[in-house]
Amino acid sequence: MISIITPAFNPGKYILDVHKCLQNQTYKNFEWLIIDDNSNEANKKIFKNLAETSPLNIRIFHNEANIMQSASKNIGIQNAKGRYIKFIDADDMIDNYHLENQLKATLAANSNQIIFSPTINFYINDSGHLIKEVNNSYKLVDSNIESQLALFMYKPFFHHCGCLYDKELIKNTFFFNEELITDEDGEFILRLMLKGYTFICEEKSNYLYRNHLGRRVS
Repeated sequence: MISIITPAFNPGKYILDVHKCLQNQTYKNFEWLIIDDNSNEANKKIFKNLAETSPLNIRIFHNEANIMQSASKNIGIQNAKGRYIKFIDADDMIDNYHLENQLKATLAANSNQIIFSPTINFYINDSGHLIKEVNNSYKLVDSNIESQLALFMYKPFFHHCGCLYDKELIKNTFFFNEELITDEDGEFILRLMLKGYTFICEEKSNYLYRNHLGRRVS
């Protein structure tokens, strides 16, 4: 089973987009852990309604205070029942074959390899049009750990949510740093690289990153 972990702080209707893309997954053996980071009552009602009405296996965890992304992700890791872990932010999406394609690639990979899929940054421009831009920087790197580390330091070539992780790897060694309130994901990836893990691209799927600033993030 795959455990999907989504920290959520007042995501509003965006969490429904996550739900829809999970409903459409071709691989069905997963659970969805929503970590409510002390959202308001309106959002708590959305979470409650999803848990009560969705056909998906959803578990909600409510933080008594706003403890931020790192701590919320760690709560998800500690409570995950799946063999593998997938992070999805509360306003992002994945394509319908994402879990199936990544699991197949992960099962075929070596123990020191972690599978990721390219990131598509998307936003609505001032004219109301949907703009999609693929972060193609992953094409600049090979499977050499030094090459990957050097590139990631100045041009991150994938989003940490675009990966499928072995739960035991994270649980035993690589919890998120709760002292960080920003870029905890980048620090998390760098620690994995420094320990010798390489990242292998699975190009058949994408992670869809919602950009609220109206410009590309790579």
